[in-house]
Amino acid sequence: QKPLLAILERAVAAVHGSQIPGSCTICMSMLFPDGKLHVLNLGDSGLRVVGKNHSISFATHEQQHSFNYPKQLGIPSTDAPSDGDYSVIDVCSGDIIVLGTDGVWDNLWEQEFLSLLFLARTDRGSEERAARMLVE
Repeated sequence: QKPLLAILERAVAAVHGSQIPGSCTICMSMLFPDGKLHVLNLGDSGLRVVGKNHSISFATHEQQHSFNYPKQLGIPSTDAPSDGDYSVIDVCSGDIIVLGTDGVWDNLWEQEFLSLLFLARTDRGSEERAARMLVE
């Protein structure tokens, strides 16, 4: 079962029915009580899971038609929700899940990203500060 795909297909059908022009990349996730994280990614947005050992245990991959031309949903795009990558992964208590657009992933080195998350994990109350630093 792919619940995120069903949700996204309904949303895209509604947008196409309204004929509102525009397009976007998308990254969605849903965490279930059994510790399974469902992830649907289409385009150059993405998700990272960082474990307690401060390393990336899962990362989505960019989807592009060609350089600087990501897959995307909307009008007039011909890409469909089913073109996205759907993953189901196990996450543990203490894992950090971060979703971001290409504006984050294109402008932040992996080591910078991990350093900010390490700061948030070791300095109580700094989660909001680390989140702000990720986007500044």
